[in-house]
Amino acid sequence: GKSVIIFPEGTTSVGDGILPFRSSLLQAARAAHAVQPVVLRYLAQDGMALSPKRQREVAWVGEDTLAEGIKRVIREPVQARLRFLEPLCDPSLLADRKQLCVTLQSAIAEAYAALPSRSR
Repeated sequence: GKSVIIFPEGTTSVGDGILPFRSSLLQAARAAHAVQPVVLRYLAQDGMALSPKRQREVAWVGEDTLAEGIKRVIREPVQARLRFLEPLCDPSLLADRKQLCVTLQSAIAEAYAALPSRSR
């Protein structure tokens, strides 16, 4: 009866693509009534893609600390663009975490690719 947020990549990256999903992180979906895929992408204030340098500054990866990440983000505002995809409600899909993983990764990668990818 609770909502759970899962980042199925299991780690963070600079955001220049979608990393492989870890099906083990989707085990909780077996008890779900639905899975709501969401795409998160950081963009410049004008809605265009961030430059590679700015994209790395916004990313929180490796040994980056929270304080370092916050300092880099507040230097220049960015948009956090969320795109909610169609919920997945098929009980047979939700019961098979490996197939769910493939389905989610495909849908999210397609939606991610449709967002602005070139900076000005």
